[in-house]
Amino acid sequence: MTNSRFPFTADIFAILPLTDAKVWQFLNAYVDREVLDNRVPVRALRKLSNPGSGRPWTEPRYAGLSEAVKDGLASNDYQSFQLPSGVSDYRRVILAFCDDGYVIFGLAFDAETPDKQLVSHLDSLMVEVGGVCGAVLDETAAPLNMADFLNARGSRLCRHFICRSHPPESSGI
Repeated sequence: MTNSRFPFTADIFAILPLTDAKVWQFLNAYVDREVLDNRVPVRALRKLSNPGSGRPWTEPRYAGLSEAVKDGLASNDYQSFQLPSGVSDYRRVILAFCDDGYVIFGLAFDAETPDKQLVSHLDSLMVEVGGVCGAVLDETAAPLNMADFLNARGSRLCRHFICRSHPPESSGI
């Protein structure tokens, strides 16, 4: 089964409190920033927290990665990016600025990647970025916020879920 936009994937996600330093650390480790800043336009998916009479979802385009990330860091809206990988282990890098002060870092793997390998990659990512919770989900968009992330536990798309600490009180869980 394939998606018309992207081939079917298994995605690993780690969620943690948003800090500029963590975002740049993640991007420096997983993407070619020079290429994404100078030669590749970056598209995002943004959910406006206050859309007025317009559409709540937009797809802004940026000249490069730095411009996109600066906008994501400055905004209170949910904004998600799927960036090319350049590494054969995974297909794309996922970065999502949540609407509640968290950030999600993710990697998309081929759907046939064994669960044991996905969980190993998730454990490594969680340690590397200091993730609060992590999940292996079958091809899905990054959750909008911590509450949505925690709700993914019960989803049929969830292959594996871990929390390294208690979710914050504000998550509603």
